[in-house]
Amino acid sequence: IAQRRRQVRLGYVSLLLLDWAMLSIFDQFQLHDILWYGGLLGANLLFLAQVDPKFDAKLQDQPASNLRHWLRCLGAATVCLSGLYQAEVGMAGLGSFVSGLLAIALGLAFVAAGIGLRIRAFLYVGTITFVLRVLLQVWRFVQDESLFLWAIGIVLGLLLIWIAATFEARRSQLTQLMNYWVTDLEAWD
Repeated sequence: IAQRRRQVRLGYVSLLLLDWAMLSIFDQFQLHDILWYGGLLGANLLFLAQVDPKFDAKLQDQPASNLRHWLRCLGAATVCLSGLYQAEVGMAGLGSFVSGLLAIALGLAFVAAGIGLRIRAFLYVGTITFVLRVLLQVWRFVQDESLFLWAIGIVLGLLLIWIAATFEARRSQLTQLMNYWVTDLEAWD
């Protein structure tokens, strides 16, 4: 246990030195966008949730696991919210559409990390970020090209009708599949 504590303390010192180095790099290359600082803060929170033994569910009871989940949610949300904000104000040298696509990619990266690592917090935050940014991109596109609002409405209506018909035809299969995924998702970290 003493060696584990020493490793954790060394990890915190390393994290502080890494933060100092990253802030120096941000200043040197004039990276003053909120995305960089939000990413650094979120990475620190995710490191804390992963390394600190207070949040280890194997060593602690269920509330510690719940606290780790919320700390992961906070860290991932910090990164994603800074990405969403940066997409709205635009990054230096990039248009708002391209920075919006970067925010979508960030959300998809968290979804992929959540599925790959079986971590619910990444999956939830990534999905919310992805859906929100896609809706904002569609809204921005519809504001610029109002004729496409009708086309999007028709396609969305047809899609909803198809989903409802499929659900009615395969209700038992879909409810069984949903129950399986909900049960499996509860077992994730």
